Amino acid sequence: MTGVNGVGSTVQGNVAAEGPRRELTLKAEDFLQLLAAQLRYQNPLEPLDNTQFMGQLVQFAVLQELVGLREEVQRLGEDLRELQQEAAEQEIGRALQLVGLEVTVREENGSTRSGIVGGIKLVNGVPRLLVDGVEVDLGAVVEVRSPEPAGTSAALAMAEEAAAR
Repeated sequence: MTGVNGVGSTVQGNVAAEGPRRELTLKAEDFLQLLAAQLRYQNPLEPLDNTQFMGQLVQFAVLQELVGLREEVQRLGEDLRELQQEAAEQEIGRALQLVGLEVTVREENGSTRSGIVGGIKLVNGVPRLLVDGVEVDLGAVVEVRSPEPAGTSAALAMAEEAAAR
């Protein structure tokens, strides 16, 4: 078994020499090479039994699955970051579309108030509406209307009143 330990120490020495950031990737070929080295250097008077070989095969299979799982988690993390970026951009776009419109927002106490969206403000990448100078969460908007020009309501009321006569 001295040869097997020598192979193990050589592999460990190479990993340490290449630095701590080296990725460990094993292929079936690598395992078969290690297995062949074990068979070549084993003591013929004390051969390895089948259970040791099976244990090593299982360990290698588990290692392969863990490496694959790590790669999949990394891909999912990248996909999640991309989706979050797209969602943030869409939310900013929705907020920009409300600039100049009249909105009704629900306040924390449950009451509502209306005002004109004068602009948006980004707070940690999240858009907040500036409704009559007050920051409002985009999710608090319950109604959106085109603002009526000044005096339009009064003129409409007078016109309706005149038509009714």
